[in-house]
Amino acid sequence: MQLAAINWHIYVITGSTLALGLVGACRALPIILCSLMGGVVADVVDRRRLMIVTQSSMLTCSGLLALVTFSGMNALVADLSADGDRFRRLGV
Repeated sequence: MQLAAINWHIYVITGSTLALGLVGACRALPIILCSLMGGVVADVVDRRRLMIVTQSSMLTCSGLLALVTFSGMNALVADLSADGDRFRRLGV
């Protein structure tokens, strides 16, 4: 559900399919690069503690996304995108 929300949010803010593709690439790249190391860490570290840490970090990221969305910082995100000028002209 979080993946769908992030993709929807990025598309609504930027209106750019390129930005949507970059988000997908940014999500896949760490998975590809860290898969082997993640397996080693999962074997060595206590699984309960690992789950608590990873799920807490996901909760924090989701909370930050909600904060950015509901506080009206969408203009900041739009300024960072390639379509920022279009949003500034619209007054978003």
